[in-house]
Amino acid sequence: MHGFDVTGAPLTVEGTGVLARCLQHETDHLDGRLYIDRLPAERREEVLRAYEEERDRPVAED
Repeated sequence: MHGFDVTGAPLTVEGTGVLARCLQHETDHLDGRLYIDRLPAERREEVLRAYEEERDRPVAED
């Protein structure tokens, strides 16, 4: 990953494994992408359906 630090100096970060996933995740946000955008269509639909069901469920009052 290439970028610049707070002073404007060039910066390169290399990552593998979990760090690489984290870097990709944050880069995706800069491009307006979410994790679910990378899922296969069927899985994405399942996740969105589950989200909508949970979102629409009444909140229990104490």
